[in-house]
Amino acid sequence: MAVHARTRLVPGFQVGSSIVHWRNCNYGYGQVMSMSRTVANDALGWDVHNWYRALAFVDARLESDWLRGKRGLELGAGFNGGLSLWLALRGVRMTCSGCHPSFDDVSDVTKEIHRKYRLSDVIYERVDATRIPYTGSFDIVAFRSVIGGISRSADIETARGVVQQAEAALRPGGKLIMLENLAATPLHRYLRQRYGSGAHGWQYYSIGEFLSLLEGFHGVSYMATGFLGCFGRTERQRSLLGWIDGGLDSLIPSRWNYIVAIIAQK
Repeated sequence: MAVHARTRLVPGFQVGSSIVHWRNCNYGYGQVMSMSRTVANDALGWDVHNWYRALAFVDARLESDWLRGKRGLELGAGFNGGLSLWLALRGVRMTCSGCHPSFDDVSDVTKEIHRKYRLSDVIYERVDATRIPYTGSFDIVAFRSVIGGISRSADIETARGVVQQAEAALRPGGKLIMLENLAATPLHRYLRQRYGSGAHGWQYYSIGEFLSLLEGFHGVSYMATGFLGCFGRTERQRSLLGWIDGGLDSLIPSRWNYIVAIIAQK
């Protein structure tokens, strides 16, 4: 597997800070620690092949010795609580939460998935990501597909507030993990606006806009993936298209991708 990285300094970041853009990170099943394909299906649920590739990118940058015994917070757990599942299987003591007062509490489906893997020590709370009631309490704050929903029918400053809240909740040296949906191409944007979440106000940002939210962090690594997978009508179709996407990542511009994986250190 060929992996290429490009480092660049970004105005607004602290002295010595950098953003590293990784390309052609075509991870296959089995490369996420403690996550077989069955676990991946339970944790990710939709467009698994592409989201797994994004998760594998982050997983490869978390050392087991550092993770074990750390405290983590998942915001916006949705119907899977997938990031809590992944991190708990790697030894992190997780708090799994909803993300906004308008959202339901952590679902019974999420709790059932966690019980399936005997995750008896996961704590369930209702946490508003725009007003996180913790300061310097966690080593990891993680979320997937949250920013676009929270800033629904709003602007990027709402998203910035969420990232600032996550930063405040982290201990020094802690890590922010973001797996998010990108604006991608005009075709992606048109279809979302007509048939998908875009029709209901969901916001889709560019890579540059996501990176602009991270000025309080010392270092940022990211990769983008996914181009065809979201067009599949069934998970089997999305899996096939996601497999093709793994080869396309090194051939197309990152601005055409619709998933970004970011890991940033406080």
